Amino acid sequence: MIRYLLIVKVKKMVAKIKFSEDYSELKDLHVYGDVLTLYGLPIYAPVAKAGRLYNELRLLDSRILTLYVSYILAHANFYISILAGDDFAEASGERLYTTKFNNENWIDIFEILPPDEGRIFFEPWNITYEKQTGEKLGVIFVELLFRSFDFKTGREKNEAEVLVEYISKSDDLRGNESNIFIAHPRLSKSQKEDFLKTKIEIKKLLGEDVFLSTGEFTARFILDKQKRIIVEENWKDLRAKLLSRFQSKYPFLTYAINLQIITEVEEKLSNAKLKFKEGRFEDAIKDVAIACEGLLRILCSKYGFKIEERAQFYDLQCILKDIIVEEFGENTYNDLSMIREWRNRVVHFSPIKPDEYITLQIVRRANLFFEMFKRKTLLGGERLDE
Repeated sequence: MIRYLLIVKVKKMVAKIKFSEDYSELKDLHVYGDVLTLYGLPIYAPVAKAGRLYNELRLLDSRILTLYVSYILAHANFYISILAGDDFAEASGERLYTTKFNNENWIDIFEILPPDEGRIFFEPWNITYEKQTGEKLGVIFVELLFRSFDFKTGREKNEAEVLVEYISKSDDLRGNESNIFIAHPRLSKSQKEDFLKTKIEIKKLLGEDVFLSTGEFTARFILDKQKRIIVEENWKDLRAKLLSRFQSKYPFLTYAINLQIITEVEEKLSNAKLKFKEGRFEDAIKDVAIACEGLLRILCSKYGFKIEERAQFYDLQCILKDIIVEEFGENTYNDLSMIREWRNRVVHFSPIKPDEYITLQIVRRANLFFEMFKRKTLLGGERLDE
């Protein structure tokens, strides 16, 4: 069932919508980064499209966990057996051994990874991984802990018993040399006490520690600390590309993610207009440059570019040159160059001072860039100020 809250009235079929889940405290997770905070963002979009976004965000959420586990196991020489099986080979024409994948390969298969779209949210799902030696490892992905009632015995089964029973009921898992459970970071972080309690109970039932947080899982399968650091850094790049692709599918999501920066941009551009009217031309140009640099940072994030915190206007403009020209036109790229050059002059106390006409051009060109940015970012060209 789709759950979201309408915060304001629908206007021109566009509404401000906020989903009911709030995972705002789950930031900087080593698997997800800030991806889970997307649930708590206000979204400006048609109601129907917001509903589709919610469903696809749930699927993205679950598949990221699948991808992460598969990515780590590939570095431990395990491949996904379903992608290298005879049935898949007949359908695709080739076997896909994930142990040989690069980032683009992982992105290509992302949408065919389990779980599928028909799964009820928060139900466990499983994958069997295999080594070329034949060793098989079953992984059960757990997003939610719950109890069940056995009507035959009249007894309630606790969370650990439900998960252990999941193995015994699965033909795919019973023949494996070993099986492990992976807890979604949302579970191990937000319900830490329940997670640890269930972990202990499963160890009692099976005689081994097989209910793992993602951190425990990674440390168990990549023993070398230095290698682990490198793999985790590469994972961040892969995750950024996946999020960039997701944002491209829902352009208005970029606005929601960067709402605070965009608000600051609006404030800087408004201040620049006032300072221009007051004859404070140099201060107006400084505000305009800060605003444009903020928009360039958003574009870098949207398109998955990894940038250093200290990257400045020129660095960002160079990284984005092809995208700016393609999305906004060569004139806009030239406008940004003009803004940057005049910013440098006023910051470094050049003998050439901006006059009223130069400053007017700069303020107007910056506002034009911002207006085009909003129209590209929000659905169907809708504007927040209409």
